Amino acid sequence: MTIIRNPKPIDSQAIRFIAEATGWLSVHSNYMYWLCTTIYSPRSFVACDSNDGVIGYLLSIPGHHFGTEFLLQIGVHPLHQNKYIGIKLLSSHWKWMQKQKIRTVQTSVNSSCVPGQRLLRIARLRLGHNYMQINWASDSLQLVPFAQEELLYEAQVEA
Repeated sequence: MTIIRNPKPIDSQAIRFIAEATGWLSVHSNYMYWLCTTIYSPRSFVACDSNDGVIGYLLSIPGHHFGTEFLLQIGVHPLHQNKYIGIKLLSSHWKWMQKQKIRTVQTSVNSSCVPGQRLLRIARLRLGHNYMQINWASDSLQLVPFAQEELLYEAQVEA
């Protein structure tokens, strides 16, 4: 049985381990994982096995405009993939955003990360989350050097 809950500071190392284990996620600094398990904990989620071991996570931070959210990263340990854990994490996040009256969520997926793109397609088909690929803002192309390899997605969150 998979349990979805908000992360605790003690989960930081497990989250980092999962990011490393996937092979395609960017591994962030320990500080970023600490932020997402403390200050941003209410908007982030972990998936745990029956022993409360973290097997997946979703990290989210406030977007740059009022009423927006940025899904920073979602990862599931390779031994637990293809069990809809990513979908459960996205569903929990979506419900939280609805309660908070978040209007828009954005996320980026590396163009070579097929599992990430597939997850957003499944979320659109199975959950009705309207993630659609959009263009980066023209000023972002100059400021964000990786914008050429990252696909930007956006969804409108309806209550």
